[in-house]
Amino acid sequence: MVIQQTGIVEDGVFTQTLQAGVLDDVRVTLEDYLSFYEDFTRQSEPGWPSWAQSIRVRALLKKKRVLVADDPGVNGKTFSAIASKIALERETGSSFPTFVVSPNSGMINAWSEASITDYAAKLHARPQRVLTVRAYEDLAHATPNLDFLVINWEKLSVEPQSQEWQGIERALNVMNPQFFAIDELHNGKSATSLRGQTLQRLTAHTIGKYLMALSATPIPNRYRDLSIVFHLLDPLKFSSPSMFTYSPAEVMRELLARQVWFRLTRQDMKEDLGLGDFREEVVPFELSRQEAEAYFRAWSACVTVGEGLSELRKILYNSRLSKYAAAAPEFSSKMVAVAAKVDELVRQGHKVAIKADYVNGVLDPLAKLLSERHDTVVVKSEHSLEERKEFYDRFRDPRGPSVLLVGPHSNESVDLTTGSIPLDELSIEPEMTPGEKGQWTGRGYRRGQTADVTHYSFVAQSSVLNDWMRAYVAELCQNFGVRLPRNFVPRTIDSDMLAMCSAKERVIEKIYGGRDLTREEESLYDANPQDFNAAMRHLESMVAPGSFKSIKPFQVATLMQTRWRNLGEEGFEQLIQTKGWAGWTRRYEAGWRGSASEETLRILGGIIELDRKRSSDYTVVDVGAGAAYFSRATGIPSVCVDIDGKFLELGRKECDRLGIQNRYIASRATSIPELQDGTADAVVNSYAIFYIGQDGDRNEVEKSVIETNRILRDGGLFLISLPYTIDDVIVKRFTANMGQYGFAPSIYYSPLETKRENMTSGCHILGFRKTADIRAEQGLDMSFYGVNGQVVKFLG
Repeated sequence: MVIQQTGIVEDGVFTQTLQAGVLDDVRVTLEDYLSFYEDFTRQSEPGWPSWAQSIRVRALLKKKRVLVADDPGVNGKTFSAIASKIALERETGSSFPTFVVSPNSGMINAWSEASITDYAAKLHARPQRVLTVRAYEDLAHATPNLDFLVINWEKLSVEPQSQEWQGIERALNVMNPQFFAIDELHNGKSATSLRGQTLQRLTAHTIGKYLMALSATPIPNRYRDLSIVFHLLDPLKFSSPSMFTYSPAEVMRELLARQVWFRLTRQDMKEDLGLGDFREEVVPFELSRQEAEAYFRAWSACVTVGEGLSELRKILYNSRLSKYAAAAPEFSSKMVAVAAKVDELVRQGHKVAIKADYVNGVLDPLAKLLSERHDTVVVKSEHSLEERKEFYDRFRDPRGPSVLLVGPHSNESVDLTTGSIPLDELSIEPEMTPGEKGQWTGRGYRRGQTADVTHYSFVAQSSVLNDWMRAYVAELCQNFGVRLPRNFVPRTIDSDMLAMCSAKERVIEKIYGGRDLTREEESLYDANPQDFNAAMRHLESMVAPGSFKSIKPFQVATLMQTRWRNLGEEGFEQLIQTKGWAGWTRRYEAGWRGSASEETLRILGGIIELDRKRSSDYTVVDVGAGAAYFSRATGIPSVCVDIDGKFLELGRKECDRLGIQNRYIASRATSIPELQDGTADAVVNSYAIFYIGQDGDRNEVEKSVIETNRILRDGGLFLISLPYTIDDVIVKRFTANMGQYGFAPSIYYSPLETKRENMTSGCHILGFRKTADIRAEQGLDMSFYGVNGQVVKFLG
């Protein structure tokens, strides 16, 4: 086949312009590719390889190292790599042992021995000798006459001195591969990760040899992650991924030059593959008021102190997962919305595949909810690869289950096509990156899917949450003289992630066009999925903690603290392990002197001083002591009890300096086994009782009251301070109920009576005398958290 030479006519005169030169090069190249295609297909089954696959094989033979970046399922990237190995052997007459790095699922699907042998048969090649490395011990079976050694990405997460890496290197030396196929290249994107470092060591073995990199998402989520891609494609020119300094436009032009002519998308191949239509829909749903409260607590901590955004994501999946939530129903509003959409789709005769990026605390309750309604197959990470394949095949069977529920491990090398049955792919949480979205949707919208495919994203919303967010930011700005953020628009992180993915899609299209990015676009492009606050603010959702940097440390600490009410002891045990808690303790300590907290403790100390006159040997137990703040405010020695031992240690150092001899116990308020019965003359609980859990599922306030009764002597004094925000009705109910727990009211000071110079509005101070030993739970309402369910202003 011959292509006629092309020239350009300008003003009637033929000139061999640059354009004509380029077209002439294309003519020569195309003739070569057509000739190769004709020769290769003569030795293969009809239709194998396709023209596009043939182009990729020929490019590998000519260029030695290429990137194949077609969308999932449109052009058989695995077949292109296997065909390249066979073409190399035919062209050179030599053996080309091939080393394959595959995703997990690929080992039993595209890169299984059966699949490789089947592809070889279509090319009229002999059966291939394949070693699948399921365990590191399998590497010992590598031989020089192997055709393929297939290892998964997870096995590259090893230290360079480890026996595992030594086993990989021995296999490389024995096998001496001449061709390397790196499937789903983006799995090794980070040059600093164990996997990325192992990939660099592996790349050293590929120099001077043939290599095909395969990835439907060759443009990673962060610009700097392109370093490992270029290192693999040209390890001599890009020898050090850590020294990667190319600008985005330059980099992308070079990356595109290393692809094979063009990148095929699913839309490009829609007609050729006989694909149905592909649609995207957003499913909005309402949060419950309880979920909105938990979300507000977490969000306000993000605003004031930079709490990680993962807490927001957890609440929308299942608020039970978050330290900011109290008790929650078994099924979240998001789960209920997913189940309702599944009901609708299954009634229409569709197959439904659902992906949950969070697994623990999400997959099981959602599986329970769906299995009660529909024939559902659930694929978990603990299932073996063979079990997973069986489950996927059952789902694809027209007579099989209507619903498939999976975790994020389903994203690669899995075929979920349902042929002539419409398929719906549900993302419980909107994907943040186009790569993640493309991998998931590519499981079903690919070769073999003739019916339509719809991708659904679930987005939480709440009008009451929006009102709280607006009011909170406005009040912060008013109280602390901060300018209201110009672009602030209240919404949930679901909306942010959806907007982020859309913005990144636009950036990637610009990159593919080889155009320069603005700084704002680079910020979006480089956003880290785990912590993308800065990029989100380029959209319009989050308020930067830096907006409130003028607020004094102690004031920030009290802002944080208001969201911990009803957090509960388990929540605090998790909280004290976080950076947010460490930040809070520093801020609180920095501004405690002269604060309302110190004033409150001095009032309590005055009451204790009067009571101490009744006894020469008087023991005070301070529950929720923090850094021994009661003793530091009053000079009164005490037994300091707090859930955070490190915070107590800070108090010990300060009290030792002041000459105050205390005892320190790291313990919960609901159980202090270190203290014997009747050992305390007074127990002080300043605000701490306000933060432990008391609701339908927890009775920590009640347990704390009972434990206080146990450690107090008969007639002992129990002093409690509570925030001024607590309604009088709640205080009266709590006081009345204390009688059933062996306590008689003896002291009460209102917020008006306790207000001092350093206190905005005073506090409630309640005093009780122990009148009876009560060790049994009474089941009374001892909560402080609203009147008839009414939310206290700003949840604190």
